[in-house]
Amino acid sequence: MNDNDNIYRVWLVFCNEYLEKVFYYCLKRTGSPDEAEELTQDIAINVMSSLQSASGVNSFSAWVWKIASNRYSAWAKQKKLKRDKEENWDYEDTPLMQESEDVLQELQYEEQLALMRRELAFIRGDYRKIIVEHYINGITVSQISENLSQPIGTVKAKLHRARKMIKEGMDMTREFGKRSYDPGDIILVNARPFYGNEGERWEIINRLLYKNIYLHAYDAPCTAQDLAIELGVALPYMEEELAFLVKEGLLAEKGGEYVTNFAILTADTVASIVDKVDNVKGHIVEKLDKTIELFYELMDEVMPDWDYGFQTREELKWAMFAELLFSFSAGEDGVVDNVPNKVKWHIVGYEKTESVGALHGVGLNGGSKSKIFPKARFLQYVFSNIKLDKYRPGYLSTDEMDALVLLVKGGAPMDESAVHRLVEYGYVNWDGEKYVPRVAVLNTAIQDIDVDDKNVSTKAMELNAEINGAKALYREVLDYAKKQIEGSIPDHIVQNGLQSNSLERLIGLLSDMIFTEVEQKGILVHNPTADNRHLGAMLDIQ
Repeated sequence: MNDNDNIYRVWLVFCNEYLEKVFYYCLKRTGSPDEAEELTQDIAINVMSSLQSASGVNSFSAWVWKIASNRYSAWAKQKKLKRDKEENWDYEDTPLMQESEDVLQELQYEEQLALMRRELAFIRGDYRKIIVEHYINGITVSQISENLSQPIGTVKAKLHRARKMIKEGMDMTREFGKRSYDPGDIILVNARPFYGNEGERWEIINRLLYKNIYLHAYDAPCTAQDLAIELGVALPYMEEELAFLVKEGLLAEKGGEYVTNFAILTADTVASIVDKVDNVKGHIVEKLDKTIELFYELMDEVMPDWDYGFQTREELKWAMFAELLFSFSAGEDGVVDNVPNKVKWHIVGYEKTESVGALHGVGLNGGSKSKIFPKARFLQYVFSNIKLDKYRPGYLSTDEMDALVLLVKGGAPMDESAVHRLVEYGYVNWDGEKYVPRVAVLNTAIQDIDVDDKNVSTKAMELNAEINGAKALYREVLDYAKKQIEGSIPDHIVQNGLQSNSLERLIGLLSDMIFTEVEQKGILVHNPTADNRHLGAMLDIQ
């Protein structure tokens, strides 16, 4: 133990695990708190001074208690000599050495028992079961053999191996990993608009314990015991958690080793991507804003009825911005369709980094269909910065879609209950005389505008130039980010085709950063005290 760092580490072990026990030992022997404190200090000083020459120690515990016993003997002799000089000296006043040894043996037994329990918590389940059954529950080897349907020879071999593992572990200074006291954290995001394969709750996979399992098993496979020691969790509980994560498809298991089954973007990778986005997001936002204004001007000029007018132009901007952002990534190869069927959760994680900050995300719900008007399309863009205190569905039922379209067309919906639900969702208002839609409604006939018309072509060309400019910048960032991700993902993620989740969520991350810039520039505004569930809701109909 000549290395200073190693000496300091062992000294900390003594202070944390033995000092209180040594004081209790001294208090039992001296009967005086003051003398016990003085004797404890003497023992601690001897331990510290002896560390330099303690190389080759097989059992740190036995070594400590040997020092404690020797220092107590010296203290007892010194006290006896002092009191022998006094007239009222009573030999019985000083405890006998045998009593000291009894207390010492008691403490050492309790310590050994605690160490045995610790090691039982970190050996494999099949070995642990046999040890517990035989030595704690008193079941014979032959009965264990019968209960487990294993040959007696196998049970004896496992019993012998388990005893050896426990003994070896008890002689070690067991150190839990850093994650046991300083857990890491990652942000988990869903790459799809659904959770699991059976509607499982998001919270069940988003716990801090699971996040640290994902992190530790990410770069290389590790055993259940490795994870138990790293995280400071007893193996029986860790084995149960691992079985659940394998069942959910979040871990893969092969030959008793576990590896994380989805991509986690490192803080360096995310920071690199964020820096790239920071350089261009302002230009993208300016071009998008100008695109929308040019679009308004062009449509007002060539097709005045393109907008049904149920939302103000400022309200309509929310859906327009989201629509443009989502259009930039439409048709991205390998992002949506190449996910293995066995993967239940379409998620990706990324390490927390200050460079990302608080992002205001934009997502998409929708795909609702109408029987009466098959070509009608309803979408609901979702904005994380708009806090909703009332329910809004992810999509509309067919009856609700029919009712909404009929209200837009000025007709009388046949299903009154569907209209009432639309009111509850915040998509329709009652103005005292009639029901009025609150969603943005656009005329799909705008797709048939002749851009070669002289009255249209100039503004259309200017509008397309702004869109293409914004899209080119967006694609530049996306291509850069894809290379960064591909260079940082472990081989097993690539081999399993799971990098597609990373790319899919990357698009969401880029959109979130751009959308956050839009809000910070004050381009999109809303009243936080109002009912804003209609923002981002858009119906296309002719």
